[in-house]
Amino acid sequence: MHARCSICQDTLGEANTPMTTLCGHLYCVECATFQFGDQGFCAICREGPYELDALIKLYPDYEPQQSSSPPARELGREMWPDGRTMEAGRSALRACDDVLESDDVFESPALSSALERTDDLIATLEDTEAPGIRSLLSDVTSLLQDIRSKASDASRIPDLEAQRDHLQLMARRLTERIHDLQRSRDSEHEAAAAELENLRQEWTTRVVELQEELHETTSLLNIERAKVDQTRIVIEQLDTEAKKWQTQAARYKKKHHSIKKKHQAMEAGIQDAFFGGDDALEFI
Repeated sequence: MHARCSICQDTLGEANTPMTTLCGHLYCVECATFQFGDQGFCAICREGPYELDALIKLYPDYEPQQSSSPPARELGREMWPDGRTMEAGRSALRACDDVLESDDVFESPALSSALERTDDLIATLEDTEAPGIRSLLSDVTSLLQDIRSKASDASRIPDLEAQRDHLQLMARRLTERIHDLQRSRDSEHEAAAAELENLRQEWTTRVVELQEELHETTSLLNIERAKVDQTRIVIEQLDTEAKKWQTQAARYKKKHHSIKKKHQAMEAGIQDAFFGGDDALEFI
């Protein structure tokens, strides 16, 4: 297996512990720790978020290599029955590497060349059997997978840019709307505060006036209450005097009746003494 890390593009092997996300993209252990140490998103397709513990460690079955044998890419023409086959493989690998190093896969002029050389290599290897053919095909397949992954990601760039522009436009509109709402709220708050201040001043003035009226009314009420109390005292005094005069009048009335009776008796005695009881001389 000779796949590359999706971030640093280092070749994955036993030394850097290949790991993969659920969406299928490969990372070395260092890049995976950096990207997903705090629940990050996939750097290629933005799927996720993923936790580092949720990533899948890969344990590929690497082909044993003899210390005396060079890697597949460094094999000489003596390993191949046809030198053109080895040269076609190297040319295809170099072209694929150039494509992967390009910033824009679709705009890269090396893309069409890499595809043509890869097609030529596959056509050449169809009927060829050699000791290093499996390693070479594995390298080519891995590079083609990387190219397809990068091309797939690059194909999403226009849509993502359009989506980004749309979201930025919506964000600007929402920001302007928020500013308008804030200005409207501030204006309404100022108007409400001014109205509240006017009401407060109006009610303060009204309370002062009512307090003055209450004080004046209380003073008048106290004066009237004092007058009533004084009148009550006078009435009580007059009532006492009236009772006193009534008592005296009753005594005088009794005396009057007594004197009247005495007078009548005296008149009757005088009449009898001088006139012999003639009723014609009776005093009226």
